[in-house]
Amino acid sequence: MYDLETPGKQENSSPGCGYTDASCTTGGATSLCGENGECVGSMVYGQGVCACFPGWQGLTCDQAIAERYWDDDSYVRYSLKQSVPLKPQWTDVLFRFRTVVSDGMLFYAEGTDVYLDEFVIVQITNGALQLAASLGSGPRMVALPSFVPDDGAWHT
Repeated sequence: MYDLETPGKQENSSPGCGYTDASCTTGGATSLCGENGECVGSMVYGQGVCACFPGWQGLTCDQAIAERYWDDDSYVRYSLKQSVPLKPQWTDVLFRFRTVVSDGMLFYAEGTDVYLDEFVIVQITNGALQLAASLGSGPRMVALPSFVPDDGAWHT
């Protein structure tokens, strides 16, 4: 294994990516995303994209997200009004939760083609956090038995 962070030799190079990093500053120093997010450089010159910290949203991470409380057997359903461009290799889903319940579903998403049986589920089962997914190659499950999700603390 070779650590690519510390090259054996380098010439005419420096850490970071000046081409994309420059798009994350205005006036040379101020972040586009303020204190509630981190600017991620874009390959489109002069355009930075904000990756908001938990609890914040918006193009510049300036809008607070309201907390929600659910009773037993309650849920919230979101329908996308327009097509969202998803990267075929990965899509990040970030949410915060806190609970003292040892069994329940935290997140569920399914594909639009019922014949493909595509889904992603994040759930707590017997006090263990689990991710179940079927993305075209059959259902798979990953569990984190040492992680305690039902302790009443915030988790991201």
